[in-house]
Amino acid sequence: MSNPEAKLDPKWYFSRTTFRRPAFINESAHLSALPITQRYNEPMRAINNSYAVFFDTNIIKGKYWLDHSVKALASTIGQNTVITVELYLPEVVQKEWSRYYSRSVKEQFDKILEVNNRLTEMNIDEIEAIKFDEIKIAAKAKQLLSGLGFKFVATPHSSIDYAELVERAIRHEPPFEPSDGSDKGLKDAIIAHTIKIFADQHPDRKIIFIGRDGLMTSYLQELMQAGRQFTVNTSLDEFNEELKLK
Repeated sequence: MSNPEAKLDPKWYFSRTTFRRPAFINESAHLSALPITQRYNEPMRAINNSYAVFFDTNIIKGKYWLDHSVKALASTIGQNTVITVELYLPEVVQKEWSRYYSRSVKEQFDKILEVNNRLTEMNIDEIEAIKFDEIKIAAKAKQLLSGLGFKFVATPHSSIDYAELVERAIRHEPPFEPSDGSDKGLKDAIIAHTIKIFADQHPDRKIIFIGRDGLMTSYLQELMQAGRQFTVNTSLDEFNEELKLK
């Protein structure tokens, strides 16, 4: 029996295993009945399909420079027209990765110099070595990240209670290490606060953090307001599965 309140829906909607086109559906009932992973991919609906995805350094670092899976993910997101996904790096992560990139480049320059010195010893005319410029390499690192679609979020120093972080460090509470006697965890605390302040300033965004540090993610979850649309993924595969980007 047809429902007088139902209406013809000409849109296709996404299912993980197949695409279906229902003949008649009730708009609100249909949406609420869909599993959440389907609702992520539901076009033209009255739900928020805007995601802000933050990365920890341990996710984007690869051999020498950038994890190849991150480059593939950025390309996939750039081609997606169903949901809005924006990639963000807290300032600390951006600087930490840029430093890693710079060190990796420096290692390659040192190898060139070593070969050049050997050739000189062998009475081969000296080859002019490429000069390593740390400032230019740092700028190149930031350019590479920007080219992949990453946006950078400045550290909100004025909004961070550093005295409270000192107390947490003394008590060895997350994100500080609980048992090794070190104060490791300050960078993670700053990253967590950067994401939290961003979330407060963008209440319309669904926040996803991709990182493998359990203490840091525990602290971030503590900071985020109850009921906030916030998810932690521990790998790119887990993130891809959640948003069905593959």
